[in-house]
Amino acid sequence: MGDNGYGSMSSYATKLYEGHSLPPLSTLEMVVPANAVGKVMGKGGANLSNIRKGFVDWLT
Repeated sequence: MGDNGYGSMSSYATKLYEGHSLPPLSTLEMVVPANAVGKVMGKGGANLSNIRKGFVDWLT
């Protein structure tokens, strides 16, 4: 694991994409109050799924 506890940087970040190296990976950490975690996650994790899908759509 890396120093921050999230693992080390993947070799994926150093691969070439159409002749260009990929930018370094970045991480965003947000602190959510315990009484708001359920709202962030949503019923059955629906909000988290939407966040992930939106991010993947943004990448493509």
